[in-house]
Amino acid sequence: MAIFHLSTTSVSRSTGRSAVAAAAYRTGDLLTNERDGVTHDYRQRRGVEHTETVTPDGGPADRGALWNAAEAAERRKDARTAREWVLAIPAELVPKDQRTRDLITGSPDRELVREFAQALAERYGVAVDVAIHAPDRQGDQRNHHAHLLATTRQVSRDAAGGLVLGEKATLELSDTKRRSLGLGSAADEVTAIRGLWEQMANRALEREGHRARIDARSLAAQGIDRPATVHVGPAGTAMERRGQTSRRAELARAVAAEAVAMAGQRDSLVKEAASIAREVQFVEMERPEAVKRSWGEAMADKRAEVGQQATRAYAKMKTLHTSQAGRVETHTRTAPKPPSGLLAAFQQGAYERASQVWQAAMVPLRRRLDQLSSRLGWLREYLPGGQQGERLAERRAEKAHPDLAREYRSIMESERQAQAEAQRQAVEQRRQEALERFQQKRDQERDRGRGWSR
Repeated sequence: MAIFHLSTTSVSRSTGRSAVAAAAYRTGDLLTNERDGVTHDYRQRRGVEHTETVTPDGGPADRGALWNAAEAAERRKDARTAREWVLAIPAELVPKDQRTRDLITGSPDRELVREFAQALAERYGVAVDVAIHAPDRQGDQRNHHAHLLATTRQVSRDAAGGLVLGEKATLELSDTKRRSLGLGSAADEVTAIRGLWEQMANRALEREGHRARIDARSLAAQGIDRPATVHVGPAGTAMERRGQTSRRAELARAVAAEAVAMAGQRDSLVKEAASIAREVQFVEMERPEAVKRSWGEAMADKRAEVGQQATRAYAKMKTLHTSQAGRVETHTRTAPKPPSGLLAAFQQGAYERASQVWQAAMVPLRRRLDQLSSRLGWLREYLPGGQQGERLAERRAEKAHPDLAREYRSIMESERQAQAEAQRQAVEQRRQEALERFQQKRDQERDRGRGWSR
């Protein structure tokens, strides 16, 4: 299940932090802080899966030079030298096979993080240092996340192509200064960025065919009745690993236990409500109608499922078919032409050999095109409205709801027999009516003395 998490904090000298140290730790790199001469070496750190630097113009940036410039641009002892964004990557977007993921430069999770980092860079005119981290070995293995370290000042290029830091980014300005520029508060801006991440992540989930979505709103705003989780943080996690007690970790466990208890109560209430609803439904209407309605809903779900699968497969097969048709067309244009002119007889042998080679190459191309055409026709039957798709949906519905399927078939068979009996009785009634009319006419003829005979 996709979860939403996006938080932001400042890297400030007032807390004893530096942008150079933060960048080295997040990216697992070796960087020297020219301001105090301290070298930060985190090259042995595990779990850093991917790093890159994003700029507004899409150009390159040297990590060490960038963050030393960020430190040098600030004079105050309490200056903010960087802003960090921490986000949770939807687990549905992370390829399951790690080796495959390393080979795929355009894997969905990395593309999404890169797209979001580029949006931040362009929105504020800053440089963003990206680091994607794997889940901790002792933690939830779905917890792939990213750290985006952004400069607090806007960047531009000098004549040599290097990055130069200029004015403060609008997000770092005070609310008074922002109002004078016609901007909202910084808190409203952070809310907007949370909404931006929600939109980008949900578009990525939709592109990859996942139904899961994330929601930037609070649990209360979503109508979800459970307590929010507590973020333990690196300090609390480190204490727990050393066998010490962390108050935040204890609070997180208590909140999680409460959430489990509330979920159990909620599930019990939901089941009870569903049971009552079913009873009311069967009281309000005849049971056959209720069964047919339930079966129709089950069929609609399975029909939509089959249709979506068939549509995706058909699109892929159509792409292969188009590609193969292009290859056949290209090869057709290369067919050798029969010789003509005075030397035609001497060129006939070469033409026949070339024709044989051309024909030998055409046969597998045409065979493959025919196979793809046949598969397209086969898949078309599974698209929405196709007979094969309808039968597959029915089999899946029967497998998912065997009791409902049996009752539905029994009801439909009873209705079929009742309909057949009604038709038989209607035919018999029409026959009787015709016989009565005949007898009535015969009696009338007899009364008139016309000597009606059998």
